[in-house]
Amino acid sequence: MNQNKLAAMTEKRKAEEIMMVGDDYRKAKEHLRRASQLFPAIEDLEPLKTACDILLAANDEIPGCGVDHYWVLGVEPSCSFFETRSRYQKLVNLLQPIGKAQAFAGRAFKLLENALFVLTDVNRRTEFDHRRKKSLADCEMFSASIAVSMPTLSAKAAWSSKDLTAGQIWAVFGETISHSSMPRHYVRFDEMISESQAAVTYLEPAGVRDHEVKALREKLPVSCGIFRISERACRIDLWRFWFRVRYQPTMSCYKICPREGEVWAMHKDWNARWGASDYERSRCMIVRVESSAEEGSNGITVSRLREVEGCLTLFCKLKQDGFDMVHVVPNANMLCFSHRIPAFRVPGIKRYGIPEDSWHLEPNALPLTIGN
Repeated sequence: MNQNKLAAMTEKRKAEEIMMVGDDYRKAKEHLRRASQLFPAIEDLEPLKTACDILLAANDEIPGCGVDHYWVLGVEPSCSFFETRSRYQKLVNLLQPIGKAQAFAGRAFKLLENALFVLTDVNRRTEFDHRRKKSLADCEMFSASIAVSMPTLSAKAAWSSKDLTAGQIWAVFGETISHSSMPRHYVRFDEMISESQAAVTYLEPAGVRDHEVKALREKLPVSCGIFRISERACRIDLWRFWFRVRYQPTMSCYKICPREGEVWAMHKDWNARWGASDYERSRCMIVRVESSAEEGSNGITVSRLREVEGCLTLFCKLKQDGFDMVHVVPNANMLCFSHRIPAFRVPGIKRYGIPEDSWHLEPNALPLTIGN
């Protein structure tokens, strides 16, 4: 058997053993990360990581309040009942492959059910919000994991008709949210069908260079370049909408490329000869775009980011000898970009021992395998 696969299975087993005992979910998460780096295709890594994240969120209780149900589900306190149920269903779908056979999986399901029970009832939610607000106000300092779960640090869980206008271009997830289904699909919003569904038309890449045409022919993932309206019109659920896409109109097409200030995942060691199996095995780097590809420029300037130690979704600039690690991505290599990751700065985060120039990245858009 492949040595990397054997090592990955060992890491996975260690993570499962730790999660069974329930004493150090951060350590379990690290074992799962190493397993994914060694052999990304190993069975059930994604549901295990989802379970680990849920258990870790529940472990970081708010003093005087207990488990933060919003943090368990990963939603804002301002989210609607519909948004809460949508998020609950997404997480349940991610956990399905491991079922409730393992004790820790059962605990994760129970935490989700408890969160749904509290947050979808007016009286229970009002009472919980009161206790939560009072407890947070009484605390002079929170742990880093609690701090990044504050309502202002969460991505919007779902959208409504007020957020959508005909003709807008949006990035959407596939039918299920997973680390192999990132928000790299683009659609044009056409109209609302119901409270929870919209009519959309998908965009399709219009390859220009030889390797771009090859990518289209082999149905490889494409998130940058020239796109055009396809003939694929359908209905999709609102929870699949992720963020509005900024684009440059070109004739009847849309030019979508990384823009200054955005955070993107990039395929590590990418080259134009890559096939489907290379994309499946790829590890990603997280980068911040420092300058966009302007007319006549050589490409896009990006700086590398790294995960802040001990934090799940906070990233800061990767430095070498005190300098940012910056490089230019040539215009011909746009296929090396995997997908954009919604990100924003966290005011006052330095008080928690986290670098001031850190960004909170949307957890659902983080690649499973990140390699610096």
